[in-house]
Amino acid sequence: CQQYADALLTNWGREGQSMTSLQASLRWQFVSFPSSWSPFARLGVGGGMFRRPDRDGESLVASVGYGVATYLHPRADLRFELRLGWAEVPVGQV
Repeated sequence: CQQYADALLTNWGREGQSMTSLQASLRWQFVSFPSSWSPFARLGVGGGMFRRPDRDGESLVASVGYGVATYLHPRADLRFELRLGWAEVPVGQV
């Protein structure tokens, strides 16, 4: 198991709502040798600014994620991740 500290910058919008957030994240990646696919789990927390038709403001942002990563190059990985969280409203990302 390898541990990483990541910064996640997220921007999304739909139906007149938008959110920009910055999160500090801890990721645990389970290296599966000899397979090149490694599953990982992530926990993140941070803050964000939202804009909705009824009001604007700041919010606490928290998320959990699960995914798989594969090796492409010594300096590049390819990752597929599903992340669910809460930021004034429930959110999900793939």
